[in-house]
Amino acid sequence: MKNIEQIQNTTKQFNLSTFVLFIQYSDCNASQWRLIKKGLSEIGLQLRVIKTKQIKKNLKESSYELISQAFSGPMAVVFSEGKLPFRTLIQTVKLLNKEEKLTLIGGLYNKANLFPSKINELANLPSIEELLGKGITDLQFIGGLNLIQLVNTAMASQLHIIEHSPQELVNLLEYKERT
Repeated sequence: MKNIEQIQNTTKQFNLSTFVLFIQYSDCNASQWRLIKKGLSEIGLQLRVIKTKQIKKNLKESSYELISQAFSGPMAVVFSEGKLPFRTLIQTVKLLNKEEKLTLIGGLYNKANLFPSKINELANLPSIEELLGKGITDLQFIGGLNLIQLVNTAMASQLHIIEHSPQELVNLLEYKERT
């Protein structure tokens, strides 16, 4: 009965979290763990050292079984106590990647299994602010091109009028002389 409760509690915690990251570590001392935990808690996350065998067992009966196959060696899990914005995932991955003794093994994002390559890909996505800035710049550029095209068209029309005006004037004068 205790195992079933552990599986349910683990699965429940993962389901409540926006994301969960599984990390493998080597030779971290207590002061290093304190610094890592402090950095994570500042952005609303918790870190727990876990027994690999236990977490594999807990996940075996859940929809997260696939990700647990990548677990080996000393492990820790990073999770939130609820829903957090996507940028928190980006901050977390960047924070964890700075630590030489930590390696991302996998994760969960909105209940989907993620492997390290996908996690890093997500973490390297531009922020909303960067996307908005790029969009505004592109709109200004396109707007500027449209203005340039409009001016070029207007100038070309005037040049066309100027180029043909003398000839038209000559033709008009010749016509008046004949009549």
